[in-house]
Amino acid sequence: MPKAFVISQNELNVLRLRELSSLFPSIRVIAINASHVAQGDIAKYRTDVHSEDLIVLDHTGEIPEKAISEGVRWAKGQQEIIGVSVAEITNDRQASQSPTEGFVSWPMDFLKSEDGVCEVVRLLYRSVSPVNASPLPEDSEEFLTLAHARAMSLITIELFCSSQIEEKTIHFDEFAFASRLLDQLSELLWVQFSESLAARPKCEFFGLGKFERSYVTRELAVSFTPEVNFAEMLVPDINVTFASLKGGRARSIPACFPHLPVGLYKLLSQRDVSADVSLAHVLCSIFQTTMRAAESNPNERVRFLELPSDYDQPCIRLFAEASGFAAYCFLIASMSRSLKRHKELVVPVIGTFALRKGGVEFSAAVELLELINANPLAQSAGTD
Repeated sequence: MPKAFVISQNELNVLRLRELSSLFPSIRVIAINASHVAQGDIAKYRTDVHSEDLIVLDHTGEIPEKAISEGVRWAKGQQEIIGVSVAEITNDRQASQSPTEGFVSWPMDFLKSEDGVCEVVRLLYRSVSPVNASPLPEDSEEFLTLAHARAMSLITIELFCSSQIEEKTIHFDEFAFASRLLDQLSELLWVQFSESLAARPKCEFFGLGKFERSYVTRELAVSFTPEVNFAEMLVPDINVTFASLKGGRARSIPACFPHLPVGLYKLLSQRDVSADVSLAHVLCSIFQTTMRAAESNPNERVRFLELPSDYDQPCIRLFAEASGFAAYCFLIASMSRSLKRHKELVVPVIGTFALRKGGVEFSAAVELLELINANPLAQSAGTD
């Protein structure tokens, strides 16, 4: 869980940062009053700071010089010891001065812009840590395997079939297949959901929620317990445990950062942002990062893609894995956004999600109930 430590007396900047934690359940914003820093109380926070965190020194407003110097000294010490990122918001007096070495420098109004908030997200999610993160449900693991295969198919057709990657500049427009990837993953998700629920009493999908079938008075019913992010249009908890993931996902999920959380933030915070276009930007950024990493490793350098075996190169597998995970997160987030806006989300032959005062309700479609009832083991299995 990344944390932003904000040393400030500017309530507007603190409020702007706190808005992030209302959209990212996994982000904590810890505001430290500058007057406490001047009194030397800052030392009590030193054991709470970790390398994935961010320290923001806000020098705007009426802040004592002693608080500024003490805050800089403390942040510098944390940076040297654990490598935490530090950003300074400069006041008018400091604008013409050189920034503190090793610190990121932001102008006074930086956090008022969307670009400023996106930069905070980028710094908080510059890497992903498996510490205290949640594991993926089994159904999500199985679905990501399907998502990887579908992403690999589209990637090889759209990006690599007709050209040599080392002689070609990859443009954003070439990731327009993101829209087809979203559509195809949506179909795959509900196919796997219906098959899982027909075969097992429960199924659970990361970022979406848990479904459970039961027979009340011999009538089949399907209950739904949504994840908080799905019910409240929040960014899914993308800091998932990846150490135990199968295949290449232990490497592919970190490759999504920081591009994926920034893209999800834009999708959920800006009304006019298209999921297709936003995902295309994210995939383009992940691809560029992946290829740069491959170029630095002679064993993973991209070769001319001609034969089917060429598509099994490590960097391309990694990009396909990362694309599948990113597209899945976008799919769940866009479903949540649609539910929030329209109060209802209809999935043909599956059912209807409705936003009610008590949360999200799911009503199974007749076709889904018939499919489950067609499984001779379903009624006898009941529930766990």
